[in-house]
Amino acid sequence: MQLRSQCRTGRKMSNHVSLCQLPEEVMTYMLKGLHIKDLLNMSSVHPYYHDNIENNKSLWKNVSFNDTWPCVPNLRHFEKAAGMGNIAALVKLALAYLYREGLPENTDVTSVAQSGRITATFFGKIEELPFVAEPFTWLFIRPPWSVSGTCCKEFVFNSMKDHLQQKTYINIGVCIAKTMLLLEECDKTGAMEHLQGAAELGSDAGSFVQWQLQHTDKVPDRANELEMLRQLRKVTRTGNLDAKLSLCKYYASGKYGGISRNQATAFVKDFIFSLSPSNVYESLQANTELTSSMRYILIDWLAEVASVKEFSSQTLHLSVSVIDRYLKLHEIPRHQLQLLGVAAMVLCSRFLGKDIMTIREAVWLTDNAYKYSEVVRMMGEVTATLKGNFRVPTILDCVEIVSVLASLNRKTSCLAEYICELSLLQAEMSQYSPAEIAASAVLLANLLVNQKDQPWPREISEFTGFSVEDLSRCTFHIHEKCFLEGSMVDHRDMTLQSVKQRYSDERFHKVGDVEIMCYDELCLLLGVTDQVVQGFDVRIKFKNEDELIVSPTKKRRKRTIEKNKKEVSLCMTSTSPAIDYAHPGSDDVEHNDDGSHQFRDEKQISMATDADMVKPTYRQHSQFTYMTSSHYHSNSEKNYGRETDSSNREYSYTATGQYTDSNASESSDKMDTNTSKNSEIEVRFGKSSLKKLRSSVKHMTVKNMAKRKFRK
Repeated sequence: MQLRSQCRTGRKMSNHVSLCQLPEEVMTYMLKGLHIKDLLNMSSVHPYYHDNIENNKSLWKNVSFNDTWPCVPNLRHFEKAAGMGNIAALVKLALAYLYREGLPENTDVTSVAQSGRITATFFGKIEELPFVAEPFTWLFIRPPWSVSGTCCKEFVFNSMKDHLQQKTYINIGVCIAKTMLLLEECDKTGAMEHLQGAAELGSDAGSFVQWQLQHTDKVPDRANELEMLRQLRKVTRTGNLDAKLSLCKYYASGKYGGISRNQATAFVKDFIFSLSPSNVYESLQANTELTSSMRYILIDWLAEVASVKEFSSQTLHLSVSVIDRYLKLHEIPRHQLQLLGVAAMVLCSRFLGKDIMTIREAVWLTDNAYKYSEVVRMMGEVTATLKGNFRVPTILDCVEIVSVLASLNRKTSCLAEYICELSLLQAEMSQYSPAEIAASAVLLANLLVNQKDQPWPREISEFTGFSVEDLSRCTFHIHEKCFLEGSMVDHRDMTLQSVKQRYSDERFHKVGDVEIMCYDELCLLLGVTDQVVQGFDVRIKFKNEDELIVSPTKKRRKRTIEKNKKEVSLCMTSTSPAIDYAHPGSDDVEHNDDGSHQFRDEKQISMATDADMVKPTYRQHSQFTYMTSSHYHSNSEKNYGRETDSSNREYSYTATGQYTDSNASESSDKMDTNTSKNSEIEVRFGKSSLKKLRSSVKHMTVKNMAKRKFRK
């Protein structure tokens, strides 16, 4: 517990400085953000630390309660942190009293009413926090309520109304209004009064919901439409996300509300470029427990759940966003991944629509792999980690804007949404922004359905700022990952195609059955030629000019996979609620001493039947020369593959999967494609054409174009 100071020359000095002698501000900075257990251990070291920690508001406001739930022994610490404005403590205490989880259970009406009042107090403190962007506590008390009259949610709702009469809250009025609008006997007049009060106090959420109630389901005339858009623009100045999305859709449809077209274009373009990639694939690479294959299985299962429950596509997209953002902030063991997924869908279904998923339904859908209490606690963990910020721009939001700009018919619009939902399965697609994926999906859908000479009109480029050249790389990537590679398959050759089955329904115009064009045809429609693929000519300027996604044909890949089948598999349940993660591949499998593969603790309940074994179609099975694109980053600042040293080395990847160094073998300096046999072709990146590869190997796929030219 001492610091030894040194002079500039590095010679140790005789004097010592202990932590007790440091200024209080420095010690606070060092201890801020510690976990509650570590903070309490630090407090017990010395009376000096005990006194400073107990009386330091900043430490208790920022202390971490990750993976810790309120119970009788630690209730005092939770309440103390909650009094200092710690959102994790407030959220978990509120849910503990609301669901009576972790605290002594009392079933009589009096205790339920008392729990409701305590929960309402904590919810009120949460909504008073300055960093809470939008009211969210209403989703925990929203209907349906128990008909017995002893539902704790109803007591919380009535207590929040009483708090609002005693003290003016900005966001509590919005929570009460949203709850009232979801009741069977909807009281719009009372809800409007609460929204009006919240809007006058400066609530952007209250202003937008009030605007919705005033103008939704109305066909305004010219004058009313102008006034409506002016009011909506006023709401967007407060930063409300839903208001911005609505205004972008109006501008995309040609309704400018008294401003010039250039101003409308600038607004939409600024919103599009304000969106950033989630980059969840980076978190999965650094995660020792989870892999992209596990995420693929989870989202495929969530898509199946969304179909069974008839949830909207927005619910699925928002659930995936919640999962990805949580994984970027916290590492969880693999046996809790499905728990995270189902908890995220419970929260998002309550946040977005009238049809919700109850906690008991979530337990049933996982085949009782988790308990009721575990779902409640994971809901608290997710809410506390994200600080209640569930609503973020999704790919589907951007698709709706671009679809209006492109004047797509219903079938083409469904096809674009289908492509976007397929992209959710692929973790590496998170390197692109939601707007870039949405625009590429619309471009690809236009090519698949209409094959227009101008699939990307000039008007779309003006509003989005994307040209065909800007979208070509993402479009090729989507085409390769979502269509050419195919879906994961199990040992029975059954594919995981919940998304495809969902969009093969009549209500989606059966776009899941649309025939997908081959790679050569896509190159032709986008103006990409063989010369561009081989690097002799650049007619399309990609974000990285030395990169182009190309992939072998699907039939050849299928034959290769059959030839190189390996005994690895993934356990999951695609037709029943429960899933299990077993062997995602040779790179992802955790080997035990006995040679078996284990992804969950033996004490954990299995999430699948033994018959449901899945084996992904991994790229290393292909006989063609290529480099994987799963680790590519668009900014080209990091090397996620093999790094080059300071010498001028040239790297190549052979068809047999071997890695060749030019310093180690000079025989690979030339590429001989005319004498290639069994499609074993070596693709080489030389200094003259790809200088950037000296510092960073670009992990993109390369098609065997040389053999096709040789056959011609």
